[in-house]
Amino acid sequence: MKIQLASSEADIERCYPIVARWREIEKRSQFVRQIQEQQKFGYYFVYLEDDRIEAIAGFHIIQTLARGRVLYLDDWIGETSEYTSGYSRILFDWLMDYAREHSCQSLRLNSSVRNIQAHQFYFKNKMKIEAFQFSISV
Repeated sequence: MKIQLASSEADIERCYPIVARWREIEKRSQFVRQIQEQQKFGYYFVYLEDDRIEAIAGFHIIQTLARGRVLYLDDWIGETSEYTSGYSRILFDWLMDYAREHSCQSLRLNSSVRNIQAHQFYFKNKMKIEAFQFSISV
C-alpha cells in the first residue's frame, strides 16, 4: 500500500474511475485538465493505492486571519465503503501528518449536510462542527 502525490498526467488519469463515480466529470481528459489547472494554484492531489486506487484527496494550504495556516480538504473520495474500509482512516492520518509537517494549525473541510456516513467518520476522528458555509451562484 502506498500514498502518493499525483504529479504526472498518468498518475492523475489513473484516479479518474474513482472520481467519476462521485463527481460529474464526463471525460477522462477533462478531469486531467481540471486537476492540472487546479495544481497551478496550489492544489495537491493524492491517492492511496493498494493493488488499485482505493481513495483520493485533493487539498490546498491556505493562510487566513481567522484560522492561521490551514490544510483545506477540497475533495475526498473512497472506492467502496469509504468510511468503514480503513483506507479513509489511513488517508486521514496521512493528511494530518502532512498538515503538521507543513506547519498547519488545523485541517478543515466542508461536507454535504446529507452525508451522514462522512459526518460519523469526522466525529469519530475528533473533528467538530465550527461554522456554516453559505453560498450563492453568481
